[in-house]
Amino acid sequence: MDAPDGARNESPRPRLLDGVIEALEPDDSAGLGLIVRDLARAVGAELALLAVLDEAGKNVGVLAAWGAAAGRDGLPTSRPADGFLDRALGLGRAVVEPIDAETAGLGEPASGEKITQALGVPVTPLRGPRGVLCAGFTRDPAHDLTTTLWVAESYARVASLCLHDGDALDGLLSGGRIDGLTGCLTQAAFLHELRREVARSERHSRPLSCSFVDLDRFKRVNDRYGHLHGSRVLASIAAVLRAGIRSEDTLGRYGGDEFVILLPDTDEVTAMQLSSRLRSTITSTMINLPHDPVDASIGVAQWRPGTSLQALLVAADEALLVAKASGGGTTARASTMTSETEEQLVAGRAGSEAAEARDAASVTDILDVSAHFAESGGASIELTAWELDVELGLVVSAWSHAINEGLLEPSGTDPASGEEMWCLSEHGRHVRERRHGQRD
Repeated sequence: MDAPDGARNESPRPRLLDGVIEALEPDDSAGLGLIVRDLARAVGAELALLAVLDEAGKNVGVLAAWGAAAGRDGLPTSRPADGFLDRALGLGRAVVEPIDAETAGLGEPASGEKITQALGVPVTPLRGPRGVLCAGFTRDPAHDLTTTLWVAESYARVASLCLHDGDALDGLLSGGRIDGLTGCLTQAAFLHELRREVARSERHSRPLSCSFVDLDRFKRVNDRYGHLHGSRVLASIAAVLRAGIRSEDTLGRYGGDEFVILLPDTDEVTAMQLSSRLRSTITSTMINLPHDPVDASIGVAQWRPGTSLQALLVAADEALLVAKASGGGTTARASTMTSETEEQLVAGRAGSEAAEARDAASVTDILDVSAHFAESGGASIELTAWELDVELGLVVSAWSHAINEGLLEPSGTDPASGEEMWCLSEHGRHVRERRHGQRD
């Protein structure tokens, strides 16, 4: 099961043995990563982790962690023998207590602030090793003590289920949240995460950035090699993006060939550097064909205190349009947009609209195709789009106009496809003859 928000669960799973990190083989622990991340966000913690005892009950393995800066993959580099982690494993009940950050054994938060309180709640699967969910706070939890413990115990029960049977959690985690093709969050799920991160950044005065990633000329891939290859390219690029971001970042598919990345605790300059690296990796992904390499345009923006999440998305989207208007294959940041780039943006939009207008079918095209297929019973809108070799959406406007003006009339239904067929009306034939006469 893949982590939908960018957690890199393909790396070896770390384990604490006698206070030292050791690597184990990877396993299907994406669900655990999501549980740990969401626990931290739900209670207002800066970091969280899930640790379990081995079968002998002597060694402690950290299965998932979120928000910690110290150590490889955001895991603590050591665990003091008298640290909070060991103590929480032996308590057998949920607890929130003040701690000494130096001996907690939970690691340091990415924000650089000191942990002052810790949460520990037992994880007790029906079978298998017992464990503990821990969270570290740099300030008071988001809720009162009773609510915090109730929320933590709820997450612990879900973690216990996941440890008992990971497959049982697949539907719960992915239903309605995960894009089936790419494994990224859906647009709705991404917007939900965005609201939470904006609130967190506002509460803690932390930077937050967003990157829109749009594949350049991706329609050509589908047109030349088919939608099956296009789907493989999208899935491959999603994997590239997921591998290139941190576990605390969020990756979503915003629609079609456009992805969006949410970067907590990241300013615009750093987000720009990351976006440039991601774009370079996209162009070198192995699924690209040598004569039609896929490139990307990326727009980057940083959230500003007092502004809405919509303002962040609009700023990133405007930066993306600037990158596209310059020819694509580049990145642009919202804060550097000047009046010149604004003009470039307007020109780019006008160019895109003009290009679409050139590609769109005209009423004359509709009448010509209908006349061509008159002897076979007329044409459908789908057949017209295929004949003109344009997307269906570029035929709709002219097709509707032709029907509304009485240029086409129904001629029945295609028994093979069930499509509604239309042919030229008497009025349509006269209009077509007149237009061709004027053209001659």
